[in-house]
Amino acid sequence: MGTSHPPGVESDKSTLDTSPRQVKECLHDLYVEPRNNLYKWSKITEQTAQVRLAYPGEHLACIITGVKGSGSAARGDDLSDGTEVKACSRADQLSECRNCGEKVLVWQEECPTCGSEDINIKTDSHWIFSIRDEKELNLYLDKIPRLLLLMFDRESTDVDEVRLRAWQVDPDQWYYRASVPHKASSASCFCGLSSVSKRLY
Repeated sequence: MGTSHPPGVESDKSTLDTSPRQVKECLHDLYVEPRNNLYKWSKITEQTAQVRLAYPGEHLACIITGVKGSGSAARGDDLSDGTEVKACSRADQLSECRNCGEKVLVWQEECPTCGSEDINIKTDSHWIFSIRDEKELNLYLDKIPRLLLLMFDRESTDVDEVRLRAWQVDPDQWYYRASVPHKASSASCFCGLSSVSKRLY
């Protein structure tokens, strides 16, 4: 599998030798097992079963790209080469009853409030880029050498299997710059994938 660096970043001691086997092992340890445990406890507590992906996403990013982390705990660069990592999950989202509007947990086959089986299965989670001022805007436009986007989802709402997809985005490309708001605002920016990325995993 080797290593994958953003354009203009040379290989150095910050790289890892990785393999597809390690990706699978990392996924099992940091996603599959925690997800299984969350499902178990969700059925007891009726709390959400959705896995939080911020830090596990950074571990996966290291194994997928072959680049070590920076140990910043979200207080600096996510990877040692300056890559920014964003992860989200469209699997196991909290759904909604179409009949009464109440929330429905992913493992519930009917609404716990009204008993309806007409459930709106949500699949709209996405990456959030908070741009609150000019400094944060310039960070995305001029400072970050690469964005790595990770998504956990299903091919359709009819299947149980969850897949992982990863894309890398080069911020120097015109299509990325065109997708980022030109004026800094308190609103967040959703980065779509149709024209701004290269599939990595």
